[in-house]
Amino acid sequence: MSNNKPIKKIELKHFTFFGGIALCLFSVILILNVGYVARFFAIPFTYLFGLGSYVIYIGLYAIGLYLFFKEKGFKFKFNNFFFGGLLIFISALMIATLIVTNTAKINIAIKDVVVDGNTTTYGFANYYNKQVFGNISNGEGYWKAGFINLFVGNNFGGGFVGYMLVGVINSVLKVAGSWVMSILIFLLGAFVIFFPYIRKIMTGNRPAKAKKAANVQERDLYQEEPAYQKPKRVAYRVFNKISKPVAIVDIVAGIVCTILYSIFFILW
Repeated sequence: MSNNKPIKKIELKHFTFFGGIALCLFSVILILNVGYVARFFAIPFTYLFGLGSYVIYIGLYAIGLYLFFKEKGFKFKFNNFFFGGLLIFISALMIATLIVTNTAKINIAIKDVVVDGNTTTYGFANYYNKQVFGNISNGEGYWKAGFINLFVGNNFGGGFVGYMLVGVINSVLKVAGSWVMSILIFLLGAFVIFFPYIRKIMTGNRPAKAKKAANVQERDLYQEEPAYQKPKRVAYRVFNKISKPVAIVDIVAGIVCTILYSIFFILW
């Protein structure tokens, strides 16, 4: 008889467990944005979305936690939460851009407007590439700056996307129109998210409840007995109980270190 033991199959939960930890660490690196490696991966988010890049980093961190705890794949659903959240994100980019441009007393549009030799309105692309992204930390540059503060000292706002949206709308509806449009987009996004719940409250959702109850009864009627599952080894159970608390402590410590590290560079 052969003494060869069967090779254990690699299951999806093994990838999601370690993949979740890796995604959490990757998001922390993007948040710090210090060093050439971090700058290389963060440059598309910083350039396109400015302050909104932190929303993406936090979203990646949340997905990493989901993969870590659930130990199953993450399915991207194009539902009301996705489209409503996308509209709110776009409005936030516009509002952030409007705040920084109004604070700097800069008017942006599609192209430059020169009156009597003076530029009264700046084209969003030229202004953002030269005066914002091209003048990080008073001219140090994106790659040489020690710490890039997206909130203070650099008018990143909503990044290139935010400047583009505000510049186009400013050319048609002026600054006041951009404020109105950004607020309307925000309200539309909130409405898209909460519309199913509003409809459920107004209609009572009785037919759906009755159909769901019938499906549950039919499923219980034809449900087979669960197949026998081999009990897990004691060592695996002990590791499974210990590994998650330890990983949680590491994740919390990473968040605290990230915050302290960021505060240090901001004060420095």
